[in-house]
Amino acid sequence: MTIEKQVQRYARNHCASFSGKDGCLLEPEGCETCRYFRDGFIGHKRCQYFERFVLPGDPMQELSYWKEIAGEAPAMDVGNCDRCGTKFIKGSGAAKYCDNCRPIVRKQKNAKRMREQRLQQKLKSVQIDEDEASHSKGSSG
Repeated sequence: MTIEKQVQRYARNHCASFSGKDGCLLEPEGCETCRYFRDGFIGHKRCQYFERFVLPGDPMQELSYWKEIAGEAPAMDVGNCDRCGTKFIKGSGAAKYCDNCRPIVRKQKNAKRMREQRLQQKLKSVQIDEDEASHSKGSSG
């Protein structure tokens, strides 16, 4: 699928200003067709609302769009999520999980860490009880 078709589909499905078949509520009177549905829009007609508010909702679509419009993509590091395998734009070089998986993995890691802490506390309290029992036997005898 060409970038033009991808952008058209994304605008149709996600833009709040998109209306009807190919219409746009932000276009001036007399020109009601969305600029992304006119012939040869790439490189000529751009919509600031779409670029600033709609397109960032899909980082991979945004990357493709800017690569086509500007000839090169902005500096974005793309990676695969370690949990689900989907492509996502990394916020830092150390990012390993997409936006959907990050909170899930964080909860899982926190739960594991808390289990380990509780186990360590339990082992310490058992060790202290055993030490106290051995000292009381040794001092009374």
